[in-house]
Amino acid sequence: MKPSYGVRLALSVVAVALAGCSGGPSDLPIERLNAFETAFNMGKVEGCVALYTDDAEILAEDSPAAHGSAAIGQFFTNQIEREIQFDAEPALSLTSGDLALDQGTYLVRNVRLGREVERGDYLHIWRRVQGDEWRIFRTILNITSAQSAAVSVNPSEDQSEDVSDDK
Repeated sequence: MKPSYGVRLALSVVAVALAGCSGGPSDLPIERLNAFETAFNMGKVEGCVALYTDDAEILAEDSPAAHGSAAIGQFFTNQIEREIQFDAEPALSLTSGDLALDQGTYLVRNVRLGREVERGDYLHIWRRVQGDEWRIFRTILNITSAQSAAVSVNPSEDQSEDVSDDK
C-alpha cells in the first residue's frame, strides 16, 4: 500500500532539511535503531520513553498526537502488552549534523495467538542531544493493515473469537 499523503509530505520535508544540514552524512548507530524494538518487546514503557527527547511527539493515525514525555509514556502504556511483539525493518537511514531520519516498515504480532495484529510504515526523526546521544524527536506511524476487532452488542456473548481481515 502507498504511504498516506502526510507521511510522504513529512518525508520530503525532512529529506530536504537533512540535505541542507551542515556536517557530513553518517549512519545512526544500529544499537539506537534497535533500542526501541528491544524496549517495546520487553514491556518497558520507561525504556521506550527514554529514547525520546523531552519535547518529542508521536503522530499516529489511530490516536491523538502525544506531546512530551508524560503523553508518550501514556501512549506506550496503552500499546505495550506482553503477548504483543513489535518488529521494525528499517529501509532508509540518513544522518547529517544533529538530525537523522529513520524510515521503514513495522509489524506487530500477537505471539500468544501467532497472528499478525498490525502492519505499517514508520518515520523517526532523531536529534543528537548531550554530545553523541541520539533521541527520537518525532515519530509518524501509518497503519497499512490491521486485524479487525471482534465486537458484540451483547455483553454476555463470548468475544474471545478472533475476526480477521483475511478471507
